Amino acid sequence: MKRKIFKKTIIILMGILMTSNCMNSSISYAQNVSQKELKQDYKEIVDDFVEMEEYDIKSGKTVSYKMKNYSDDEYFPATNGYKGTLFESNKLPLVEEGSYELKSIIGNDDRNRVTDTTRVPYRYIGQLIIQFEKPNKQRYNAKGTAFLVGKSSILTAAHCVYEKNDRVVSGTFYPAQNGTSNRPYTYTCGQIHIPTKYKTAINNNDTINSNKYDYALIKLNQSAGTTLGFFALGGYNTNYNANNLVGMEATVVGYPGEKAGMMYRHKGLIQSFNSDKYLMNYQMDTTAGQSGSPVILPLSGGRYYVVGIHILGGSTENSARYITKNIYELVKKYE
Repeated sequence: MKRKIFKKTIIILMGILMTSNCMNSSISYAQNVSQKELKQDYKEIVDDFVEMEEYDIKSGKTVSYKMKNYSDDEYFPATNGYKGTLFESNKLPLVEEGSYELKSIIGNDDRNRVTDTTRVPYRYIGQLIIQFEKPNKQRYNAKGTAFLVGKSSILTAAHCVYEKNDRVVSGTFYPAQNGTSNRPYTYTCGQIHIPTKYKTAINNNDTINSNKYDYALIKLNQSAGTTLGFFALGGYNTNYNANNLVGMEATVVGYPGEKAGMMYRHKGLIQSFNSDKYLMNYQMDTTAGQSGSPVILPLSGGRYYVVGIHILGGSTENSARYITKNIYELVKKYE
């Protein structure tokens, strides 16, 4: 009798496991995965030790620091963020913005404009305006994309916030922007955190390492995520890792430079990883200005994971910096 009950229990458990690993075809823009399944033992790539630099925009001071090594058992949970009081800072005056070259469109341009930018998860994403100053004191603006990953933290590409020989004098983040004349929220940038090795790679024209370390965290001077919510991180320490992301459907959302400050998205498959697994590749269309865009995996229940930061465009594929342990720990440190 006990043997029959045990056998029946095993059959039921096997059925549950098989069901949990299947995609729900009735959900067109979500994957039906329960919260309890979001941790999995797997062999993650081993990040080498990363030293970071914090640049304070107001003071102009740079401080180096070492990252804390969080336990593999710690988990950064999915969240729709917090509810709070609407807050808008004063907008920074902007100098004339440069022109943009259309690039990294593979075949036809299949991007679609996001018209309702204030709904989840689009309001977690914003245009990033960084103002640089040259040694001759001439100033210019650079436009990119960034996204909320905490109450006052945004992620972007390092090349959006670092230019060799030039210094950052101001930064502004416009989440949910819907054209340059429609900016419902405005937040100012406080400190910029980038890997020291990124700067070294840029200065040495080292393409491999400049791609590997092309990520940055910016601390905002206000708590934007408390009002708007923010993304959770996939990739490292979740089921959505380098071992099984290939073939999964994702979406890149950002601000193409040639689209007058409007938000665009393109949905497609993650096709491959580079051999070192720091870069994930896809054929979703992007152009200049979309650097720093999130690569999003939408889940059932209104949850959204970011598994990469878009950094690179090419003739046959575009690429993102995969969310490895170093990025996970950087976000964890400041939230």
